Amino acid sequence: MVREEGVSGRENVWIIPRSIINKMFSHAQRSLPRECVGLLSGSGQTVSHWHPLVNIAEGEHTFLAEPAGQIAAFRTIREEGRQLLAIYHSHPHASTNPSSRDLAELYYPDALQVIIAMNTEGRMEMACFLLEGDRLIHPELHICE
Repeated sequence: MVREEGVSGRENVWIIPRSIINKMFSHAQRSLPRECVGLLSGSGQTVSHWHPLVNIAEGEHTFLAEPAGQIAAFRTIREEGRQLLAIYHSHPHASTNPSSRDLAELYYPDALQVIIAMNTEGRMEMACFLLEGDRLIHPELHICE
C-alpha cells in the first residue's frame, strides 16, 4: 500500500523555470492523444535543462522512451556535468495521480516524477511525487522566471 504525505521544510523544494514548464506543456499537447515523456536535468533540486523524448509505446495510456534518444539525453546530461533530476510524462485522459503502472515502473526512484494532466476542462495541471519506501511524497514546486 502506498501512503500519501505532504512534505514540509526547504529540503524538498524543487525549482523549475517557467520556460521549461511551457516546453513540457507544449510537448504534452503535441503528443496527444498519446502520453509524452521526457527528462529534466540540472543541479541539486534546480532544473536547468529539458530533454523531450519520443514515446514508442503502443496505446494511449502508457509511455516508453525511445532507447537511442534516452541514451543520448543521459550522455548529454553526464557530459555537461548535470544530474538527472526528474522524469515527466503526461496523462491525456486522467488526473495527475500516479497510476499503478507509474508506480510499478518507477525505474529511477531518486528522480522526481512529474505528471501533466491534459483531461482538465481546457487547462493543464501538473503534480510531482517521490516514492520513499511505501510513502508517496509530494514535494513543493517553485516556478521561477
